[in-house]
Amino acid sequence: MLHPGGLLAVDNALSHAAEVAPLAGRLDAEPGMHTVTVPVGTGVLLAFRS
Repeated sequence: MLHPGGLLAVDNALSHAAEVAPLAGRLDAEPGMHTVTVPVGTGVLLAFRS
């Protein structure tokens, strides 16, 4: 999905949690992928590939 060093930001991760969940699960399953949801505003999911 992402090249090493790549960063993906997904807005509205908390307000649309049901819609973001499949993507978050796929990102979590990827080797070398690190994810965090930042509880700011409507939420931002950040994903980084090491």
